[in-house]
Parts: sequence; C-alpha cells; structure tokens
Amino acid sequence: MFVRLFIKSLPLDTQLKYVLKNGLYIGPRKTTGRTAHLYIIDKKVVEVFYHQDDINNKPEKITWLPGLENLESHLQRDLIK
Repeated sequence: MFVRLFIKSLPLDTQLKYVLKNGLYIGPRKTTGRTAHLYIIDKKVVEVFYHQDDINNKPEKITWLPGLENLESHLQRDLIK
C-alpha cells in the first residue's frame, strides 16, 4: 500500500520508468478516440496514456488500479462516459 502511494506521488516520467522496468505489457485498448496501454505489476493494473498516443512521447496520464476486478469496473465506467 505504502509503495503504491509513494510511486503515485512521483513524476509521470519516473512512474513510467518503474512500470516499464517491472511491469508486463498486456496490450493497447481504444477508448474515446484514444489509445491506452495496459501493464500489470504484481496484482496491480496500470493504464498509460501518451501524448498524441505515441509511445515514443512522454506519458500524459497514468492510472493505477488495485487489481483485475477494478480493471473491469474501470472499463465499464469508461463505456458509460
């Protein structure tokens, strides 16, 4: 819990380095005309949006979800928007 709060408080570039080093890439998903890239670390799911949807650009937004069950509800909320 503490580690997740600590990581979330870091700058986006540092969070992304942590995700790329320790995470397993699940794949992209399309949402509202954007592409999000999903990673899994331990039992946490991480959703990363890049500027202009290009993975070579800096991260725009990183969302940390506590687990797969939270991913399902996150995706459902996204569909409702």
